[in-house]
Amino acid sequence: MSNSQNRNSKLPPKEYLDKIKGYRNLVNSLGGSPATRYTLTEDISNKLFEPGLYVIGELSEFEKDLTNIDMHDERLEEFYEGYWFDINGVFRAMQGSLFANLKTCWGDGIYIDNQGNEYNVDHGSIGCISAKEVILGDYNKVGLFPKPFTVNYDISTGIIRFGNIFIDTDFAEVGNREIYFYDPSNTYEPDHPSNKDKTYIDVKIIEYYKVKDLYPKQKAKINWQLINHIKDVETKKNQWGEKTNDYGFKSITSMDLLEEIFRKINTLNDSDEQITINAIKNYLETSKNNFEEWIIKQKKENLKLKENAENKYDLYGRKAKPVKILFDEDIYLAGLDIKRIEHIINTALNYLKNKSKSSS
Repeated sequence: MSNSQNRNSKLPPKEYLDKIKGYRNLVNSLGGSPATRYTLTEDISNKLFEPGLYVIGELSEFEKDLTNIDMHDERLEEFYEGYWFDINGVFRAMQGSLFANLKTCWGDGIYIDNQGNEYNVDHGSIGCISAKEVILGDYNKVGLFPKPFTVNYDISTGIIRFGNIFIDTDFAEVGNREIYFYDPSNTYEPDHPSNKDKTYIDVKIIEYYKVKDLYPKQKAKINWQLINHIKDVETKKNQWGEKTNDYGFKSITSMDLLEEIFRKINTLNDSDEQITINAIKNYLETSKNNFEEWIIKQKKENLKLKENAENKYDLYGRKAKPVKILFDEDIYLAGLDIKRIEHIINTALNYLKNKSKSSS
């Protein structure tokens, strides 16, 4: 067992216990225990989280960070749901890291951890997610996890564990015991095989601006910056002044073409940003030679991709019969807002021109 003298654990102060008196009275009248209210059905203790900065708390408070996420990524369909919709388990976030979101014993309320930090919960769960996955302000609190860690939930006490942050979610017992449970899967315990120093590893809770340079977020790629700039400048805003996907096109055909242009831009990548800028500029500037021919070329390339996808297997897994997708070039061109598309391409080229100047 771990040596309790090494643990950074505080009993809840009287101010906190007074604050939750109403919650305590309610749960005592309802009866039940953490074991009878247990809903986590999978073993999550074997999931290993990378070291870094993590936000702990109500995940509905944080917007997803979509830096460098392709606008055609199918996961964006769930963007507006937020990470708090994934409940009671360990999941994979948009940028690729693991995150946990666990139901509390008694649902909504104000909970406290072993360091005295409080968590306001309005959606019945507490999460732990990498700072790289959400948009943060400088004064948001984050946990600094110095080594790989695990998470868990103790069925007998209703205590949630993220590394060595323990959160008591049982209003009936909080204040009557230390906020802690021993877990052999906890890599921060002195006796865990991975803990070479054999000392209890603490997690520091600190303002984001003080530690964000230790684990910096990824730099936005020029492709992603360009597409978002176009969306900022060229789309209509809603009544709240927020971006929409309305470019003022008269037909869906124009939107389809623009998305294909964006898709092509996203394929032009190089570790050297200036090389990427030059490649995108070259791609867009070729449209100036003969715009209609350039548009038809984009369409044919797109149809070729669709043909290749559809010519693999049918719905029953059998090799499909070859499919040839045909279209009428004149009808297709007639359905496009050509002047509007040209204007958007000029917006893109001006942005890239300014980017080249600023980097030189």
